[in-house]
Amino acid sequence: MDQRKAKILADEGFELIEAERYDEAESKYLEAMKLIDPDHWSTQDIHGQFGMLLSKMDKSDEALEQYNLSLQSALRCDSPESVSVTLARYFLADCYMRHKKYGEALTSIKPSLEIECENKWLACFVAAQVHYKLEDEETSDHYASQVLFLAPKGKYSSLGELKDIIREYV
Repeated sequence: MDQRKAKILADEGFELIEAERYDEAESKYLEAMKLIDPDHWSTQDIHGQFGMLLSKMDKSDEALEQYNLSLQSALRCDSPESVSVTLARYFLADCYMRHKKYGEALTSIKPSLEIECENKWLACFVAAQVHYKLEDEETSDHYASQVLFLAPKGKYSSLGELKDIIREYV
């Protein structure tokens, strides 16, 4: 394990993602995976970034695996109500949703909906999207109202605007 080297490789990979050089980025992340310390706090970010890359490359099963590893890492390093865990759950649920695995999306985000956690509005946002996709507009609107209440001030100007964003997504 060499977390410092793994982080350097991941940073190089991220720059390659931004340059849309996905194959090169993938090789950097694969190299980084061989070096990471599963219990290090930055491992979550490396798995999450790799998941994002794999999603862009239409490698959905591999992306989901990386997002799951990111969540596992976050749960090892932080409390369930932490920002890192909420974000890891959000990105995992979002990936499930993009692949039309709505039940899995709800299952992965549910723990962040059931507790008071930092950035809970993100969990509510993805829950609103999933319920809209499941044609449960009443529940979707409930979560949209929660997003409007919990999101940073000024993030959304009205419930109508927020509902439009939720309904246009994916």
